[in-house]
Amino acid sequence: MTADGHPGLADVHAIAEAVADVLAERGLVVYAGPGASARVLNASEVSKLLGRSAPWVYAHATELGAIRMGNGPKARIGFDLSNIEQWKRDNRIRPPEARKEPRRGRRQNTASRAANLIPYEPAPYGRSIKG
Repeated sequence: MTADGHPGLADVHAIAEAVADVLAERGLVVYAGPGASARVLNASEVSKLLGRSAPWVYAHATELGAIRMGNGPKARIGFDLSNIEQWKRDNRIRPPEARKEPRRGRRQNTASRAANLIPYEPAPYGRSIKG
């Protein structure tokens, strides 16, 4: 604080950094610094970011954009931080869109709809229809 009771420049920077950290934790901001978009996370780090278990992360590896790091069936996999942040944004729950109420017109009863059908008489049982 300055002598007049207002926050100083250091206070403003501290608040800005705290807000940026919270936004980054929630996946709402991507740092544009060098190498930030190329950071590769392991399954444990991704599970902490998403609040899921490591087995869930492995089960959804394709959906999360996993990167195979090696050849062979048991090669380690990594996850690009920017892909995980994008997945979080894409899967955020959004409020339902406002629906227009259906226009209530005059209801037709069954009899008036039946009147529009082509009349026919079924053939009596046992007789064949030749035409």
